[in-house]
Amino acid sequence: MVIVDFVVPDVDSVLGRSWVKSLEGEARSIKDVTIRYKLFYSQVEFSIDGVKFLSKSSFVPLVDLGLGMSGVVDRLASDSDGALDFTEHDEVIKFVVSGQNVEVVSSKNPATTATAKKAEMIDALTSFVRRAHDSVVTFHPAMSENATVARLRHAE
Repeated sequence: MVIVDFVVPDVDSVLGRSWVKSLEGEARSIKDVTIRYKLFYSQVEFSIDGVKFLSKSSFVPLVDLGLGMSGVVDRLASDSDGALDFTEHDEVIKFVVSGQNVEVVSSKNPATTATAKKAEMIDALTSFVRRAHDSVVTFHPAMSENATVARLRHAE
């Protein structure tokens, strides 16, 4: 089973402040680099059959991760390998297509590997991207006008 989930933080928490900060200024004018790397931090979990690639103790900028996952979906849908990399650290999570399956491997710990059906992986990642978009826009409706956030709608 593929689990890809996140928690929208409480606005009074350290991570929550990165969401509240998005309310400053005009949403459509917030630059790509700010949206992707400075706002909307969330705790994220990504696991396959109990093998953890990201645990809920991991926190990453949600929009950047969503855009990365959207790119992985595009690659997998075209039967190509994909990868998620992180600005916050040097890990790369690789997605290697093998027929109807996808092997997922962590560059940080090559022993961290798991396999899932490609269709299940695409569905799980697509759902994550949709929920990321919806959560950001629910929190700050004007973000729907921001070009970077709008790119998350790709999965709809």
